[in-house]
Amino acid sequence: MHRFALLAVLLTTSVAAHADDARTQLTAILSCNTSASPAKVESLIKSLGGHTLLREAPQTDVEYTLPNAVEVFSQKITQIAVHPWNNTDGDFTEYRSLFTGRADTVARYASITSANGAYQRHVGNNDLTLRFEPGGTYIVCANGVRSIGKSIKREWRKVTNEPTPPLN
Repeated sequence: MHRFALLAVLLTTSVAAHADDARTQLTAILSCNTSASPAKVESLIKSLGGHTLLREAPQTDVEYTLPNAVEVFSQKITQIAVHPWNNTDGDFTEYRSLFTGRADTVARYASITSANGAYQRHVGNNDLTLRFEPGGTYIVCANGVRSIGKSIKREWRKVTNEPTPPLN
């Protein structure tokens, strides 16, 4: 009987440690401190008991809900959207976290300042933004929006006023 009790305690401890690790990783991604693929984000959300709310089609927008909130810049987050995107420099992924708190509180915790009404900060290769949309305010991490290759493309366009040649 004691062995079963010990095994139950060990399994419970292991599951709790895994959930804490997944929560920490997801928070780092949503706050732009770590880059990750959409598949990694989905895996973390699923490991925390999250569910898909909406999936447009494969390789497009996906919205998730978490049964227990993760905290990002002092805000409890239970709804996360993943949006593949691109610009003239290439592909990137946006992770949008819906929150209901005050934007100035999030901006203070995230060290984001407002410039002409826009809240944005560069974090490595990512952009951290507060976005105000109908239906809510979002903490947005544009994951992988900058890289060396993308910088080369951007500088080429500035110098030549022409599209970037393929970088093969």
